[in-house]
Amino acid sequence: MLSILTFNAALLDVRIFNHSVYCPVASAPERLQRLIPALVSLRPDIIFLQEVFHRDLQQLLIERLAAEFPYVTGCSSRRSRFRLGNELLTLSRFPLTDEKLIRFQRAAPEEKIFTSKGFYHSTVMIPELGQVNLINFHATAGGVHAQPEHDRMENIRSSQIEQILSYIHALDKVLLVGDLNAGPHTSYRNYWQVLQAGYIDTFTTVGGEGYTWDPDNPLVANGGENHLPPQKIDHIFINSALSRLIMPVTATIVLTDTDNPLSDHYGMMTTFEQTG
Repeated sequence: MLSILTFNAALLDVRIFNHSVYCPVASAPERLQRLIPALVSLRPDIIFLQEVFHRDLQQLLIERLAAEFPYVTGCSSRRSRFRLGNELLTLSRFPLTDEKLIRFQRAAPEEKIFTSKGFYHSTVMIPELGQVNLINFHATAGGVHAQPEHDRMENIRSSQIEQILSYIHALDKVLLVGDLNAGPHTSYRNYWQVLQAGYIDTFTTVGGEGYTWDPDNPLVANGGENHLPPQKIDHIFINSALSRLIMPVTATIVLTDTDNPLSDHYGMMTTFEQTG
């Protein structure tokens, strides 16, 4: 049995002289403190996190989870004066190697200037499966002047997906996991690009129900995008090579506490069993 968790943690708080100037989802440090035990309680084997932007928050997360998840890739090695470092963390019970951040060639202008938007490639050695390629990604949502469903945003995401698919085309066993900002309920053509490339949506394969982005989430309800419909935009995909070795058996939406939400997203967790 193998369990995979993906979660956009929305941990972003840009400060100048200790004054918050951009914090799209409030209370990042406090939410992180509650997120850590929540992750442990789910007992996944590998965790894919997006939007963990700040090195101090990354380090706190890594230190507090070290006993359960001793292997980590993605932690920002240095801090740029003008650009936020990598936001994509992968934590694992199994050894991780060969980590590499690949920045997107296209992104919203503010992302190109102020973030390191892209996808993160590492490899994991899993008993009885051997080496598996892990791709942790976060595609563009909307820009400052556009909603996620805007044609310009969909075109940017299309280019990002093409870049990911081109990069992983020659890889063997692949777990492609993260926040696509597209899915069966929104920006379907972006989601369909991944399926057309032969990747299997493990959530729909087992008949999973629910959404990872919900306008009724209190952290969304008071924001500027609360008019958008519920969406499943976070995904756990596997390629055909990996599907010959494992099959999804359960897929659930997790981290859904609406009294004290951990993010403007919910998490998704899939469990697998070996085939044959």
